[in-house]
Amino acid sequence: MSSNHYKNASWRLLLILFLALNGCVERESAPSATTTPATGPPAAGPSPSSSQAPEGAAKVAPPLSKINITYEDRKAWREILKWPDECEQAFDYPDKSYGGMEFYQLADKQYLVQIICTGGAYQGYQVYYFYDETKQQPTAKLLNFESRESQDEKSLTEIQTTELWGQPEFDDNAKELRILNKFRGIGDCGILATYRFVNGEPQLKEMRAKLVCDGKGAENPENWKKVTLR
Repeated sequence: MSSNHYKNASWRLLLILFLALNGCVERESAPSATTTPATGPPAAGPSPSSSQAPEGAAKVAPPLSKINITYEDRKAWREILKWPDECEQAFDYPDKSYGGMEFYQLADKQYLVQIICTGGAYQGYQVYYFYDETKQQPTAKLLNFESRESQDEKSLTEIQTTELWGQPEFDDNAKELRILNKFRGIGDCGILATYRFVNGEPQLKEMRAKLVCDGKGAENPENWKKVTLR
C-alpha cells in the first residue's frame, strides 16, 4: 500500500476524532432541559408553605383575650394598662393559669377592667381601669373612687382611692359595680358601696354601712343603714 494511502487514512481518522470531540463539547455547553436560560423567567419551584412567613416579615400579634384570662394574658395586658407595681407584687395566686382580670362592658367598645391585686384572708383588693376602644388608638385610665373608712367604729371619713378593698360584684344589666368591704371575716360589719359609671368615670350611687361588729346583720348588708352622700 502506498504512503499516500496511509496519509489519507490518517487525515480521515483525525478529522473523525476532531468532529466527535467537538460535538461532545457543544453538548456539554448547551443548556439542559431543566435549566432556565438567564434571559427567561425564573424556574418554578415549590410554593412556600402558608404557615411559613417570609424572613423579615412583620409579625402581627393576635387581639388580646378579654375572657377566661390566663396569667400569660395578664402579663400581656399589663404592658398596655401598666397598673401599679404594688398591685402586681401582691398578686399571689398559686394557680398560674388564673389571670385575676375581668372585662365588664359599659358600652360598645368601652370596658371597666377589674384587676385583682390580692385575695387576702377573706377579701382582697383590686384596681380598675376604663378601657376605651372607640378611637383608632385605644386609651386606658386608672379610676379613682370616692369611698369611706372608719377608724373608731363610730364615724366615717370620706376618702379618694384607686384601691377598692372588698368583694366585688358587677351588674351587667344596670352597669353598676358593688363592693362589700367587710371589717372582719364573718361580715357582720363593714361598708357596702354601689358605683355607676358616667363616660367611664365612677360615681358613688349608694353606700350602706354597719360600724358596730356585734355578730348581727351579716346576711343582709343591703339592709344596713344608708350613708348620707354629698
